[in-house]
Amino acid sequence: MFRLHRRQLGGDHTRGWVRAGDGRARGHARPGWAEPAAGGPEGPRVLIESDDGAEATALVRVLERQGYRCAWCPGPGTTDARDCPLVRDGCCPLVEGADAVVSTLSLEHAGCRQVLAAMARSSPATPVVLAATPAGASRWSHHLTGRRVLQLPLTARGLLDALDAALGADVSR
Repeated sequence: MFRLHRRQLGGDHTRGWVRAGDGRARGHARPGWAEPAAGGPEGPRVLIESDDGAEATALVRVLERQGYRCAWCPGPGTTDARDCPLVRDGCCPLVEGADAVVSTLSLEHAGCRQVLAAMARSSPATPVVLAATPAGASRWSHHLTGRRVLQLPLTARGLLDALDAALGADVSR
């Protein structure tokens, strides 16, 4: 018989965390990052921002098969982003620890735009690959300056190519 788990996927993964490098961190300067495979190289860290747990899982699987290390944040949802530590406090251990960010958060929601703006302020050198519809990219183009836009629907090859270009690296496959 199956048991229903009523625990919500996602949530505020950074609540109670301290800034990366702070001695009070619970043994991890950058919480949430998958450990590299035993004996394998430590690949670039990619933060996946997606409000869809199934989509995030698929993206993580594609990236981890190619040697990336991934962490996931579900973003602020459709509400404002006051509960997001990046918006609220100006810092987030996941963003600070990321070599790149892949976001499928909808630009139609004000909270998601707040997160993108906060990320640009706090981590301007971190490359961001943003998945958007052509109409969304056109409407919200002023939020996309300096970001790589990947048109929806996503493909594995398109995601990998955009991420490799954003990181400025030719990651061997």
